[in-house]
Amino acid sequence: MPQRIAVVIPCYNTTSRCADVVARTMPFADAIVAVDDGSIDDTAEHLRASGCLVLQLPVNSGKGVALAAGFREVLKGSAGPPGAHADYIVTIDGDGQHDPADIPRLVDCARRSGADLVLGMRNPAAMPRKNRVGAHFSRLLFLIGASTFVADTQSGFRLLSRALVAELIDRVSWKGYESESEALWRTIELDRKVASAEITTIYIDGNRGSQFDAWRDSGRIASVFARQLRWTVSMAMLDFAVFGALVFSGASSPSWANIASRFVAVGYQATFRHDYWARARRLARGEGLGWCLLTFAGHLALTTGLVGTLSGLGIPAILAKAAGQLVGYLGTFAVVDRVLLRRVSSQQTVRTLSQARG
Repeated sequence: MPQRIAVVIPCYNTTSRCADVVARTMPFADAIVAVDDGSIDDTAEHLRASGCLVLQLPVNSGKGVALAAGFREVLKGSAGPPGAHADYIVTIDGDGQHDPADIPRLVDCARRSGADLVLGMRNPAAMPRKNRVGAHFSRLLFLIGASTFVADTQSGFRLLSRALVAELIDRVSWKGYESESEALWRTIELDRKVASAEITTIYIDGNRGSQFDAWRDSGRIASVFARQLRWTVSMAMLDFAVFGALVFSGASSPSWANIASRFVAVGYQATFRHDYWARARRLARGEGLGWCLLTFAGHLALTTGLVGTLSGLGIPAILAKAAGQLVGYLGTFAVVDRVLLRRVSSQQTVRTLSQARG
């Protein structure tokens, strides 16, 4: 039986572009809810003329608020708008920087993988430099903090199962752009499956028309990451404390102290973090146990070699440790990011070829 699709389109000062998005979305949706987030131009007029259900917020409140309003409208039930019984809810931006023709790709990915959240994966090579750098580090932060590799954490083109939306609606602090990052974190916390599907990469006029404020909104997204990385920070502090104690007491050389402190820090998480083993199993299941062990061993060897080399050059041990860890983390995760991103891309290519042959 074909899946029923509802699409939520948040719009803010999009002028006529939103009507074009709605028109191109209609062939792929059973219902469309467009949310005018307090626009001060003629966006509302274009939306009303488009023929879809329109929610109009009195003032600009943020993308998260607009998304939540659309989600609640879809979840109302049989007495609500068309699409109340939708199996999936797709979110797509109203400014034209997503191609609605990619919606079937997200639906197909959800059906094949059983994922409750499918993120549209843009081509990093086609992104403006600032977006590419931000996407890179957000992938790394998710991998560190959530033990999950997500190819495009900031994509606003997403498919969510109705069941997932019902769980997230009261768990996420729906505010601005950071709400999408928080929704992803919450999905992982709920142990719901996350997948990625390739989408067309579109940046109109170098993305200069985007309402995303690089400083304000990046800071808010970073605050979401910070709340989720508490264990990572505490593990790093313990790592340095044990290292310093071993080196300054003369009990160990810097190299052996680095190895010992890393194992103590990992053991601390494994013992006291309630979801540690669930996260480890999820990472091993997603990326493969052999790959995970190889990455851990490679990172440990690299940082230990750097600490030993730098301290041997006369650099104070604690500074050698800091420099070694920084270079080791950046180097390791740069390799991991490239390998895993290429793996996701190749899987999508194989699936596309298989579908074409079928």
